[in-house]
Amino acid sequence: MVAFKHRTIDSSRTLGDRLRAHREQSGASLAEAVRATSINLKYLTAIEESAYKRLPGDVYTRNFLKKYAEFLRLDADDVLAQYDQESGVVKSFVESGPRFVQRHVDARPLYTPKRLRMVGLIGLIFLIVSYLAWQVWSIIRPPRLILDGPPPGLTTTERSVEVRGTTERESEVTINGQTVLVDSAGQFVQSVDLHPGLNTIQVVAARKRSRPRTVFRQVLVQTEPESNR
Repeated sequence: MVAFKHRTIDSSRTLGDRLRAHREQSGASLAEAVRATSINLKYLTAIEESAYKRLPGDVYTRNFLKKYAEFLRLDADDVLAQYDQESGVVKSFVESGPRFVQRHVDARPLYTPKRLRMVGLIGLIFLIVSYLAWQVWSIIRPPRLILDGPPPGLTTTERSVEVRGTTERESEVTINGQTVLVDSAGQFVQSVDLHPGLNTIQVVAARKRSRPRTVFRQVLVQTEPESNR
């Protein structure tokens, strides 16, 4: 049996470092420590490496440390106090950091053939859906319709007015419910009879299966010029 002097632990290094250094300075081997304390070799090794996660639990660990401190002739209270301090730091790190550690240690490559195929498939589906949506919209959207005449809020003494405008050439145009001719450039011209008072002119353009585009014009017909009243 190796003779020891009772001493306290220097806290400037980890507990495991100090226990191992004190054992080595005393000339005791790990095998002798195992025989003297009846602590499993793997647990003594974990203690000297401050690898507390490899120990069976806090109650067992404290008992091992107390026995080991007695074997090394160290102050058991100082040993346990340093263990409490160090294990508290380890527990705090484990509670706050496992996800971070897991992501960096066990993370799989971001770009794998399977993921690339999945991204490509999703992209292809997106393009197909976008194309089909554009096709549907191009069918049902109202056609362009621009009226060049008559101007909004026209007042006149004439009993007819010329309605002219531009639309898409495949559109069908009606003025007050009557179909008018649209040329190859999408232009149309039609004379519309007026009656005295306020006249509302409705121009509608629509393609096959599309929604209609409607424009209104109001024309006021006076029975005689303002200057003669």
